[in-house]
Amino acid sequence: MRAAEIEWSVLRGSMILLVIAVIISAGSLVGSYQFANSKNKIHKREQARYLSARTQYHTLDEEEGLIAIYLPRYVALENAGIIGREKRLDWIESLRQSAKQSQVAKMQYDISAQKLFETKIPLDVGDYKIYASTMSLNIDLLHEGDLFTLLDNLNSSLTGLYGLSACDLKRKGSEISNEVDAVNLSAHCDVNFLTIRKTDPDPG
Repeated sequence: MRAAEIEWSVLRGSMILLVIAVIISAGSLVGSYQFANSKNKIHKREQARYLSARTQYHTLDEEEGLIAIYLPRYVALENAGIIGREKRLDWIESLRQSAKQSQVAKMQYDISAQKLFETKIPLDVGDYKIYASTMSLNIDLLHEGDLFTLLDNLNSSLTGLYGLSACDLKRKGSEISNEVDAVNLSAHCDVNFLTIRKTDPDPG
């Protein structure tokens, strides 16, 4: 059939409908692709949020487990005066009670200002720092056994982290007296009390 014999007026409407159908189909395909791409992005975003939430949940679960394990230990150390502020009033009360039980002739004490504790061995304490307060004791004794009794009583009543750093014993007078209130010896002892905490707002 020759082109001249084609009745274009008859086919015009069909061709227009065909073009419109092609345009609509193409638009539908583009719209479907964009819709699928948008949903895919949303799915990936929601999946990432889910994975993040699951990771956070597991992290919180692990942290709760660590808290359950270590919080009671931390509280126990805090109550004992090892972590946190030092408990000078408790130290002094323990010292007085021990001196009374040991029946030493006389005792004087002095506590130095708290300062950073220096060690020859490096210690990894993280964000915390170790502080030391030195209690100096001057004690009048009837005999050396009274000193050991006093130290034993102190060791039984004191709480926290402490250690005897030095102790000197000297004889007083040339003769030994057996009187109950006699003073035959004098002792000077230093006891270091250690506390651990993060900051030092008021070291005194």
